[in-house]
Amino acid sequence: MGTLPGEFIVKTIVRVALVCAAFTFVLGCGSNKTAGSGSSGTTHGTGATGASGASTAAAAGSSGSTEGSTSAASTSGSTAGSTSTAASTGSTAGSTSTAASTGSSAASTGSTSTTGSTSAASTGSTAASTSGTGSTAAASTGSTGAATTTGSTGSTGTTGGCPTPGTDRFYVDASASPTGNGSQQCPFTTITEGLAAATASPASAVTVQVEPGTYDANLGEVFPLVVPAKVKVTGDTPAASSRNAFVIDGSGSLSASSVGLTVGVVLMGEIDYMLIEDSNPVGNDPDAIVYAASGTPHLSLVSVDGTNVTTAAMLITSVAGSQGATVTLDNQGEFKSSDADGILIEPGTGTPPTVTITGALVHDNANDGVHITASNGSAPTVNLNGTSADNFFFCNGDYGVDSAVSVDARGNSWDHDANALTDGSGGNGPPADVNDFAVVNTANAVAPSANACNQ
Repeated sequence: MGTLPGEFIVKTIVRVALVCAAFTFVLGCGSNKTAGSGSSGTTHGTGATGASGASTAAAAGSSGSTEGSTSAASTSGSTAGSTSTAASTGSTAGSTSTAASTGSSAASTGSTSTTGSTSAASTGSTAASTSGTGSTAAASTGSTGAATTTGSTGSTGTTGGCPTPGTDRFYVDASASPTGNGSQQCPFTTITEGLAAATASPASAVTVQVEPGTYDANLGEVFPLVVPAKVKVTGDTPAASSRNAFVIDGSGSLSASSVGLTVGVVLMGEIDYMLIEDSNPVGNDPDAIVYAASGTPHLSLVSVDGTNVTTAAMLITSVAGSQGATVTLDNQGEFKSSDADGILIEPGTGTPPTVTITGALVHDNANDGVHITASNGSAPTVNLNGTSADNFFFCNGDYGVDSAVSVDARGNSWDHDANALTDGSGGNGPPADVNDFAVVNTANAVAPSANACNQ
């Protein structure tokens, strides 16, 4: 009796199935390779493609690198043949994974093979994982996927197409897109954003690196800028040959819980290599450009322009309940052009501040260059000793240094030469060098600046 068409079809399907099973067995067993990765740094996994309904699993994870192990995955009623490759130890590795199966696949970890398990990869979907230090990423099915990690401290993955920034450094560029996340490739536009990220960071010390530009309210800055004790804001020195290329320009009111002043910067941390001013006050003229009342304020290679201020270019004081600031002004810091004092140092209402000024230029201020006050037996501790790096006090309207308490100001440069300082005639002005030579020690003075007003 002849073979019926239906029987012929069934027999043909059986033969094809047996042949396919044989090929699947040969190709599926022993062809899979898993590399475990335990490195830290940057890992990129790119490109996983699959046929319709296929799923792919990537191996990852144990310390060091394990290569040459075999992993396979299958489920009841289906056979899968897949090859997956994960990143090499150390930095960057690319991998391509291809899988075709009707059932599902399982991921192997390290050098452990898993047979008969199932994974969460769904048919025709894309799966991607991002991991931090010491792990690898990547698996996609039915499309192309990518996963990235960065080597910065505490960073993982990407944000909006930008590498996620580290926790200890954020970048700011006035010319950048306003959608930046603070990474070097996608910087913030404003210092305000950089300070917010730095303040929220779990790192104990954070740098906000600023590119050349003018950072003002028109750009989106919110004043006053508040620099916490753990934060350093610095101009990117290789990017410009002058601190004047990095400009903080503006001021705003302190909260009512503080002291009700209008200032440009509340400094508890550090600022390096910048110009700070308020060239066009909106509303009230600023009381001061830089205000320091707590923390460890430090200005280095910074110019503070006091044009338009009513009190001082820099005001150093204390508030009730504070421990008092420890202030350092050094490395050619400049305090100039104030409509009042250059630097006003007062005891305040808390623990009086301790101030060290070395290598600074204090000049062309309408009143005093440095004005030190005392109140009710309370006074700040001030060191103006310029022996290691002389300060320059010149062309100030009243005195170079006007102090109510004894202060060491040896080794500095004044408007007058050493002879005038010795016989006291340097106290006559305007401009005068000091208010009282019995209070301000001007011994070992160096030659006046070429810009001095009374040589």
